[in-house]
Amino acid sequence: DRTIPVGRSLDLNTADNLLLAQRLLQHRTPVSRRFAVLRQAEMFLLNPAFDPEIRLSYSAALDLIVSWQSGESGLSILDLVAAEVPPLSQVLTVIGQTTDQITVCFPPDRLEWAGEPAERNAYAGLMVRGEIPLPKLLALSPMAGF
Repeated sequence: DRTIPVGRSLDLNTADNLLLAQRLLQHRTPVSRRFAVLRQAEMFLLNPAFDPEIRLSYSAALDLIVSWQSGESGLSILDLVAAEVPPLSQVLTVIGQTTDQITVCFPPDRLEWAGEPAERNAYAGLMVRGEIPLPKLLALSPMAGF
């Protein structure tokens, strides 16, 4: 999307950036209508401090923070924080990188994109109580874990 500029890097060690992230986290829309963590601001703010490979990009045009990683296996979109979740095309513009392989680490129903579900090696598990009809493959943002 040519109307959206590439986002700027967001360093949470800067007071203004931390306040910006806290504001967006307080008023965020869940990344998915199907399955998403509602309140995990603390984990979102802590995880980049513990994992230097997590990058945060901010788009003033979309008032959006994109949490992402890039490596040999392509680009991974870890989480989005905004009042309105934009389509994947705009998210990719904010990140500003091109790749052949994109992994979205949450259900993509709000992204106007239909990806193919695939298993991913993860270090976190999901604990539930009772009968909850969950699909066989389900993604939860790594930013929600700690």
